[in-house]
Amino acid sequence: MAVQNNSILIAKKAKQALEKIKGEKKYLDTEFIHFLNGFPSFISQNGLLQALAFVSDKHPKLYKEMEVFFEEKRDKNFISTLINSGDITTYIMYQKRAVSYSIWLKRLANALYKKEENGEGKKANYEEQV
Repeated sequence: MAVQNNSILIAKKAKQALEKIKGEKKYLDTEFIHFLNGFPSFISQNGLLQALAFVSDKHPKLYKEMEVFFEEKRDKNFISTLINSGDITTYIMYQKRAVSYSIWLKRLANALYKKEENGEGKKANYEEQV
């Protein structure tokens, strides 16, 4: 079995998360994709805890998938850890992971689940060309 780097593993988790968020629909909502486009910078500018507080209110499915992502990294109760640790190094580590994850969410949402103006998705257009 080939060793996969961390970026590939994060990309796989992001794709799985988007599939769960999308559910039975063929595409993601345009508003949600627009949010994902700015989400990495939102985390960087406002901090991870503030970003998570916003996401938990506005996009609960995304919040749930972020919890799953961190828990699979053996970081149970990562929000409690962030609040209680008081350690800036731990906070920055979590924030970097969240930014990497959100970048993959953005990339994949735009590449696979975005509805084009003609009503077709990019994925469908790509499959027609192949």
